[in-house]
Amino acid sequence: MDAQEYYEEGAWLLAQQRFEESVDCFTKAIEADPSLAKAYHARGAAYFRLGQDEAALHDFKKALEFEPENPRLYYSIGLIYFRRQDYEKALEHFNTALKHDSLYAPAYLAKGQVFEALGEEAAADIEYEKAAAAKREQIKASRIVDF
Repeated sequence: MDAQEYYEEGAWLLAQQRFEESVDCFTKAIEADPSLAKAYHARGAAYFRLGQDEAALHDFKKALEFEPENPRLYYSIGLIYFRRQDYEKALEHFNTALKHDSLYAPAYLAKGQVFEALGEEAAADIEYEKAAAAKREQIKASRIVDF
């Protein structure tokens, strides 16, 4: 199999929540193509689901070397910091994700969760409203594109 085929197999396993098996496939994809950013990202997601935050963080940062403007990578790193209760770093990464895509609703939702954890309910509500507004804009845009 080539890198793309290993990646696709890993993605299927990840969707099936077979995380350890997906890690093996993503590793093979990376071995076949060390510049395949999406394989690092996906393997990082599997590691994250397995609770292996250091391995996940390593893979997300490696993927950033190839896709430095990918908001999902900053969001993923932010989730690790959120889980560690390092809210300042989590917010930093969620904000960076939003700098790259101001309509990336998951980052607004995550910011809301950070503010909730900090007991700042009003700020959390603002972020949740921003998430809803971003999602509405995405839907509008897809209607224009899909006509």
